[in-house]
Amino acid sequence: MNNENDFIQRVRKIVKQEKFVLGIGDLATAIGVSQRQLRYWEKQGYIRSEQTTGTRQHRKYSYVTLMKVHMIQSYIASGFTLNVAAEKSGLHEEMANALRRLIGERLFRFSQRQKWV
Repeated sequence: MNNENDFIQRVRKIVKQEKFVLGIGDLATAIGVSQRQLRYWEKQGYIRSEQTTGTRQHRKYSYVTLMKVHMIQSYIASGFTLNVAAEKSGLHEEMANALRRLIGERLFRFSQRQKWV
């Protein structure tokens, strides 16, 4: 496999990986919000934790949720209410998902073209 195809395959694998998770303490520290606040946001449905395996039920959050929490906190700091901040960040989340799909599709097409060259 040449270097370009190897790189594309590695990037594709990273893009597909969805199991990067942070504990609630890590997320709270990274964004500067309290764990209590994160639990409240989750209870209200603004964010969600990932399913964990095992007997201990620690909350784990994806990097996508990290970005969403950061956006919510940013909007709150700008004077928006929690409800409006969550709504605005949801719009950004939709765009981020669309971009991720687009990039994944482009990488796939690029790698398919490289096979025929």
